[in-house]
Formats: sequence, structure tokens, C-alpha cells
Amino acid sequence: MFKNIIIIAMLASLTASAQTADKKSDKLTFTSKTLLVESIEMPQHLGMAKPYSSMADGLSDIMNPLNAADIILDKVINMGQKVWNLVAKGKPVVNYSQFTASAMPMGVENWTQMQGWRAKSLTQEIVGKNKFGSEVVRFKYKVIFTYNGSVANVGKYIGYATVEPAHLRVGWGGFKVDVQVAVPQVFNMGTTENPIAGMKIQVRYAVDTIVVHDETTDSYILSGSGNVSAL
Repeated sequence: MFKNIIIIAMLASLTASAQTADKKSDKLTFTSKTLLVESIEMPQHLGMAKPYSSMADGLSDIMNPLNAADIILDKVINMGQKVWNLVAKGKPVVNYSQFTASAMPMGVENWTQMQGWRAKSLTQEIVGKNKFGSEVVRFKYKVIFTYNGSVANVGKYIGYATVEPAHLRVGWGGFKVDVQVAVPQVFNMGTTENPIAGMKIQVRYAVDTIVVHDETTDSYILSGSGNVSAL
């Protein structure tokens, strides 16, 4: 009887180990690559630049006067969102274009109060494959941001930054895809006399099935000078 109990325990342990190994083997392999980094032409209007992007539609074209005494040039703040959903359960959220972040000097209320804006976009593609090497997820997105904005020709700031879904394809098999954007930090990467805004932006994508959860994150540093660095 005692031997039988030991044998049953050993079989149970082996079964549990096999199930754990199977779950690990079901995990997806992700590859992420940059397809394109390009400047966006911004027509000048009343001495300021209006960016070509869907999220700019609701922003004002009116230059409001700045009170220089209220502006702290080397104090960079985010007046926009810190976290938002981009894709939920395999579909882009309907209001994704409303969510933007910024890295501007304290005291400025709107990026349209500043001069010299330029824009740039980065197109990134993620491919997830299963243990057999079959593609189950392909997701393409764009990081779009305005940069080079200054106050009386001082500083380089980020007027807004956002992420837009460009393409999403999910294979059969009950895969659920969720994508979240986060801006955990904005900072001055320049000097007190010559501030240059910096922004860390993250794109986290998660894929779920009934047996496995996989997620990974793309991280970037955007600068007010227009540089994009992948971390």
C-alpha cells in the first residue's frame, strides 16, 4: 500500500511538471522592429506650426499671450495623459486619438502659445509567433510627436506625443490582444539655461488565451530636439 502511494505521488508530480512545461511551451515569441522614422511636414499658420495628425483636430489655432513671469522654463511637466488604452480585446478603442501627453514648461497652458514646432513619427511593428513558428499576432503602431517648440526662442519642448494603431491582425485560436500606452516620466534633459524636454513613453501589448498570458513592452525616449531612442 505504501509503495502504491509513493507511485501515485510520483505520477502526480510528473503530470504537474508536464503541464507546466506545456504551458511554458505555449508562450509566444515576440519580435519588434522599427519600420520607419520620418519627419512630418507642418504648414506654418500665423507664425506657428499646426501638426498633421488626427489628435490635433480639437486644438485651438489662436495664439494666447504668455505671461513670462508665470513660466518656469526648466520645469518640464506633462499636461496630458499618463496612461491610456490603445487596443482592448483585439479592437482599437474608439477614442484613442483624444489621448496625448506633453512635456512643456510649467506655466504654458497650450502648445499653440509656443513657436517653432516640428513633427516626427516612428512606425513600429510587433509580430508574435507560437511554438510552431506560426504567426498569431501582427500589430503595427505609430508614435507621433511634435518637438522643437520654444518660448521666445528658448528651450525645446514636446507639444504632444501619442500612439496611433496602424494595423492589427490576430490569428484564430481565441487570442485576445490588449495594448496600453504609458508616459511614466517627463524631465529636462538639457540645462537650466537651455532646457530640452525629455519623455519616456511605453507601449505594452498583452496576448491572452485560455491557457497562457504573454506581454512585452516597447520603451522609447523622445526629446524636444526630435530624437527618438528605443530602450
